[in-house]
Formats: sequence, structure tokens, C-alpha cells
Amino acid sequence: MNKERLEKLANHLLTGQLGHKNFNLNNWNTGFKQDESFNQCGTTGCAIGECPIIFHKYWTFEPNDGLPILKQKPEERKHGIVWDSIMTFFGISHEDALYLFDSQTYELEEFTTKEEVAERILNFIKTNETLTDS
Repeated sequence: MNKERLEKLANHLLTGQLGHKNFNLNNWNTGFKQDESFNQCGTTGCAIGECPIIFHKYWTFEPNDGLPILKQKPEERKHGIVWDSIMTFFGISHEDALYLFDSQTYELEEFTTKEEVAERILNFIKTNETLTDS
């Protein structure tokens, strides 16, 4: 697990300074393309949709459909281009990626806030540190 990257994402979500105008865990990225400036009116994205904004050295928006992906794509994709990017970049399993970033794992999936996602990420880091330290 890459604790520093997860913490940076969680802290970005908590600041409220998102690149997308609206946060919605059900949308990777809508209304935003790589060649546009950030903070575009009407754009919507989730936590992973923010990755090309805060980790621009490693992430980009796929030119055809705007999916957030790693610039260096994994050789073999078992779970889809975005999920494999998440697992590779953050050093987590597919199950952990789903737990952190899939709207269906949250109680009110359609109304999940960026703060709830950030809290889950930070708790995940803390819990995994405790498990590995004992």
C-alpha cells in the first residue's frame, strides 16, 4: 500500500479545492478533457477523477472518453483500465480498491460525499498500519 499517495488523495478531498465542480462517486469524470483547464463549470468527478489533477505526473484523462488512467498503463488488465490504474498506483488489491472507491460499498452510494471517501481512505490506512505493525 502506498500510504503517502492515499493520504495525499484524502487530504485533497478534504480541502474542498477539487478540479471538478461537482463530486459524485458514480462518475469517474464527465465534462472534462485533458486539454481543458481545471475547474470547468458543469464538470463532475469522483475521487479517482481527481487523480490526473493532483498526480498529473502519473495520471491523465484518456483522450477518447475522459477516463482517469495511469500514463504508464499496466501490461495486463484484469479488472479494467481504471481499476488496474488504481491498484497499481496505490498498491492495493482489487477488493481494497472497490472498498475505497466503488460507490456501491457506501451506504448512500448516490449521495456519498468527498469527506466520507476521505475518511474511509484515512481509516483504511490506519487500520492496515495497525494490522501490519502487530
